[in-house]
Amino acid sequence: DEAFDRYEHRVNGPSAMTMHYLRQRYLPQILAIVDPEAKQFADTRSIAFESQLSCTYAHKQYMLEGRIDRILSRVDDHGNEFIAVVDYKKSLSDTKRDYLEHNGSIPSHQLPVYAKLIRDVTEKPVSCAAFFNIAAGRYFIVWDDVPEVRDALIAIVEEHIDHMVAAIKSGTYGVTRSGKPCIHCDYRQICRRRYALI
Repeated sequence: DEAFDRYEHRVNGPSAMTMHYLRQRYLPQILAIVDPEAKQFADTRSIAFESQLSCTYAHKQYMLEGRIDRILSRVDDHGNEFIAVVDYKKSLSDTKRDYLEHNGSIPSHQLPVYAKLIRDVTEKPVSCAAFFNIAAGRYFIVWDDVPEVRDALIAIVEEHIDHMVAAIKSGTYGVTRSGKPCIHCDYRQICRRRYALI
């Protein structure tokens, strides 16, 4: 409320009607994060927001970049650090089964790509990866302290990256239609605005 009030009373602030709409539209969504957050990440602290990471894989001749919404950390009584990564989505239709029974294809490469980047840049494995579904007001946990699931998903991403790099090198990287440059691309899941292979 204080933040909304400050924004509303700026000299160049929006009209009262616009502010009323913003409060009604977004305040419930903001507050809806609090309870799931306390339940899922009560013992963690945020260590990065909108974190830009990149890693060069010279032996495979590519660079991977990512902009991660949020990275969290938890240290146990023995001094061991556990890393979590969160991406915020307006809505989400994925299911846990989509990631566990993947057969080499998963709905989104995003969290495994982030886990790969964090592992390769910081040498710390990602213990927990989750999407926050804003429309539903809840977390969708892809993996939590299950290294086998994490490693299998990262392996899928790495295999897809290798195929993409090979296609670029051989000149068989397909040209997409100019009107819709990404929709029909075989590599859309890897080369995105939030993470890209270069």
